[in-house]
Amino acid sequence: MSDRELRTLQLVEAFIKFEEALKEVTLLLQETKNAFDHADNSKTSSEKAIYLFKANTFSRSGIVLLCGHFEGFLKELLQEFLSKINDAKIKPELLPYSLLEEVLKIMIKRCDSGENHRQKLRELMSGQSCIEINEKIQEEFSSTGGNPTVDTIEKMLNRIGIKNVVEQLSVRDFGETSHAQNSQIDDTLKSQIREIISIQSFDNFNVIERDIIDILENKWRPRSKRREVGYVRTIQQLLVKRNEIAHGNSDLKLTKEEFHEFIEEIQKLASGINELTQNQLETLCNNSN
Repeated sequence: MSDRELRTLQLVEAFIKFEEALKEVTLLLQETKNAFDHADNSKTSSEKAIYLFKANTFSRSGIVLLCGHFEGFLKELLQEFLSKINDAKIKPELLPYSLLEEVLKIMIKRCDSGENHRQKLRELMSGQSCIEINEKIQEEFSSTGGNPTVDTIEKMLNRIGIKNVVEQLSVRDFGETSHAQNSQIDDTLKSQIREIISIQSFDNFNVIERDIIDILENKWRPRSKRREVGYVRTIQQLLVKRNEIAHGNSDLKLTKEEFHEFIEEIQKLASGINELTQNQLETLCNNSN
């Protein structure tokens, strides 16, 4: 692939727009810091209360904006990715199954609603044409449902063939996995097993107990559970605070350090998602050549 072709594949618009939007949030951070500084130097309690109120107002507004800009970035990144896929004219059989499946579901739904996608579907299914993802399909494909949770983000990126994106980046940037395996053999069940074995008066009590538990563990695989670490923690805490603010919780307050940390981590997360999406785009285009 030539340098010129590579340049046309660069995913830059969504991330540049996001970084520009972050300047609004950074401005609110600076105002928050200034208000806290004024509060620390206030000579009266009433003056201090005014500046603390200002600091709280700026930080709360910033959290809502940060969440909104991050959600907008995710949607626009996927739309930009799909637009590049259109330009590259990649054959359907070379696309991730999850991407093709989602696009086909949307196209079939639009056929039912009276839109004329039937001929395109026939051509696509017969291999006569490359997939064409118009703006309406892109918009539906990239929907966050207004709530960019960890599961939503991973489902969005999984549609284009990137699995466990939040987990990948948490391991890379924090050195921690967000997945924990919880045994389904709880203490109550273990006690029942011990009780049954003890009635039989076996000499090798501990060995038998362990063997029984191993058999059950193999039968009932451990459940995977999210740990609130890395970017999982960042996303979940950001959404909790956003939701509390949106629902009128006037008691919620943020320190300037908390606000600053949210901005830094969301910016780093967005950069990582952009990087993985760029890599996926280049892989798909290289495979189609």
